[in-house]
Amino acid sequence: MNLQSFKGQPIMLWQVATWCKSCAAGLKTMAENLDLIHGSNLKIIILRDYQNGGYPGEEMEKFVAANAPELLHDPHFIIGEDTEELFQRYNPHHYVDVYHLIGSDGRIVAISSAPSATFDKIAQFIKAEGKS
Repeated sequence: MNLQSFKGQPIMLWQVATWCKSCAAGLKTMAENLDLIHGSNLKIIILRDYQNGGYPGEEMEKFVAANAPELLHDPHFIIGEDTEELFQRYNPHHYVDVYHLIGSDGRIVAISSAPSATFDKIAQFIKAEGKS
């Protein structure tokens, strides 16, 4: 997958570790806010950090299934594994829970973490740019 393929569409690129408790809470928050997300054209790309933040952990599908199974087959969500290149580019400090809100013009609008604590930023982004 290439982020260029989403040009013209707002995206949230969220890099997580499968042993991270705030990441698990963030998945649950996403599931709790599906109505808002479904009313938008936002694509949410959730990737397991390259090498899972340096610690062992379960595969992404199992992690998502355990915390927010409704996201697995939702068209607004892409679940996968980070490449080393993408991880270095968007997460050079190797945070275990970081997301980028990227506008339809390709510019990064915000960088934050812990969606369960910062979902208001995501909701504002959706309202400003992510409506269908």
